[in-house]
Amino acid sequence: MEAYYKALLPYKLEKEKALPAIAVTLAVLYVTSKLISSSNKKPSKEIPMHKSAYPYIGHLLSLGKIPSKTMEEWHNELGPIMKIKMGAQTWISIDSPRLAHQLLVINGSKTSSRPESYFSHTYSIGEKGMIFSPANKNWKKIRSAVSSAISPSQINIYLPSIENQAKKLVDRLIETTKKESGVHPYTDLQFFSVNTIFAIAFGRKFESINDPDFKDLKDQIEESMAYSGIEYDLATYLPIFSIYDFFTGVQAKIRRLVEERRNPSFQKFIKEGLQRTDHNLVKYLEEGDFDLSQDDLTVAFNDIVGAGTDTIAVTLTWNITMMVHHPQVQLKAQEEIDRFIKSNDRLPTINDKEELPYCFSVIKESMRYKSTVPYGLPHLVDKDVQLGEYLIEKGTVVVTSMNNLQRNPEFYPDMPESFVPERYMNNLKSMQAAVNGKLEERDHFAFGWGRRICPGISLAEAEIFAGFVSILSRCSIVPTDKGMPDINGAINCGLTVLPLPFKVKFVERSNSLIK
Repeated sequence: MEAYYKALLPYKLEKEKALPAIAVTLAVLYVTSKLISSSNKKPSKEIPMHKSAYPYIGHLLSLGKIPSKTMEEWHNELGPIMKIKMGAQTWISIDSPRLAHQLLVINGSKTSSRPESYFSHTYSIGEKGMIFSPANKNWKKIRSAVSSAISPSQINIYLPSIENQAKKLVDRLIETTKKESGVHPYTDLQFFSVNTIFAIAFGRKFESINDPDFKDLKDQIEESMAYSGIEYDLATYLPIFSIYDFFTGVQAKIRRLVEERRNPSFQKFIKEGLQRTDHNLVKYLEEGDFDLSQDDLTVAFNDIVGAGTDTIAVTLTWNITMMVHHPQVQLKAQEEIDRFIKSNDRLPTINDKEELPYCFSVIKESMRYKSTVPYGLPHLVDKDVQLGEYLIEKGTVVVTSMNNLQRNPEFYPDMPESFVPERYMNNLKSMQAAVNGKLEERDHFAFGWGRRICPGISLAEAEIFAGFVSILSRCSIVPTDKGMPDINGAINCGLTVLPLPFKVKFVERSNSLIK
């Protein structure tokens, strides 16, 4: 919580003095906001709210170092839907798949916008791109173009690039294990996902983890993830504290990140991609009849790279921790991969998933059991919605408590708190098909809801599958002498949640059929 206090109180006022002062200063605002209500709205049941809210500040000081964990605990106390006061904003958090589907899919026409913050506005150059922009005509145009560019049929063109980068990933992990006592794989996984995306998007790659351009891009992605967090954008939640952004310099740092680093970098990558002779996404979008401006392309490719690198790396990092904790699962997956290689004399790709049902089930179960994103990206309600007994008012921000959601005992009746890959053996639909099907057929909720479902599911699925299969075909993942990775703790990285730092060994298999 020190980050909240440092941002809120740059003059180092003591907490005991600050809270009463804030409460007194803003009492009129708080009381007024409580009195103003719409008299013509249908009476509805009050949505439960945790008692730890302060006047005006709300729950900002009560969320702890890992807000998602605190929200999970509150859901356990209050039920499947709860109200959270994020300063001047009202949030609704849901941990029921049925309620989330009803609100974000069935009522998607009213709940598919995005809340605006200083970071999101600056990042999206107004309202460009897909991730943070509102659900308007320009968003639909860009989303349609990108969805076409990374559709399942297009992904098949890029499978050789994905497989090539996966092979290089395993080479690095094995080599580092031989030189050192263990490997923290996250940076290698970032490099794998970045190079895969760059080969597909721009027809280029970085030469090594020490490449200055890669290091700068990695820093840009990580800083963007951090700036999207609550503690770096308090003026969005507490408008009266906008003056503090002037003193802390957060907004200036965000502007410099976007205008002086992000924009020039991506404009250079786009220009280079257009000059290449091989097929890539830049040329596909430029040559198609999509009518995209330079700003559209800049933000859209930042969306593709950001969403397609950090989340992939975090997902595979959690996957690796689960394999170390469940060696019998790892062995069974390796045996399935070996059988495929013996029959086909090659590594499997995502198109072969039906012949590797256990591996595919392990991947799905890892994504369910350890969510990469703690709440999913927030939705903004732009029209009142009646959700059963509850009225969800216009202007409300909706988030989903992902860990609780993906361990919901009604939706996952078979030991939801346990790691059980077998639960998916009869559900081998692609993740793309599952996310667009009936609620009952969904495997997990990592790719979002309704009109805001991630457009890059097929690409993500292919990358995760390639990384997982390539590693296990050649390596056994084992703990170091320092013990097992911690799968209960986590680091809040803004939009994602990463395992606590750990090292494991990628021991080359003597019986590997791939050399």
